[in-house]
Amino acid sequence: RIGTSLPVVAAVGRYVARRQRARLEMAAMQQQLAHMGQRSEVFKNVAAEATARAQWAEAHLEHSKLEQILRHRQECQEIKLKHDAGKSQVKDVLQQHVAALKDMKGVVESAQRE
Repeated sequence: RIGTSLPVVAAVGRYVARRQRARLEMAAMQQQLAHMGQRSEVFKNVAAEATARAQWAEAHLEHSKLEQILRHRQECQEIKLKHDAGKSQVKDVLQQHVAALKDMKGVVESAQRE
């Protein structure tokens, strides 16, 4: 660099330093953006997991409700079967009483005739 003046050398040095500083700033910004992207992915994953847990809890609650309804229906069915069996027994007993009353009526009528 023979024949270059000191101000030109200084200006070139400042230019090179500015370019290097700009490259470093650019690299730092790219690194920051990459880090923000990673954090964004982490937040997306956390949000997706929270959503999945909420959906699971909702499905579990719905399942529990359906199980409760099913148990209630089964209990009602058992009660109805017992009720129907009881009605049948009452009907049988009433028929026996009616038959017994008819027999007694027949006995009373035959006694009155004699």
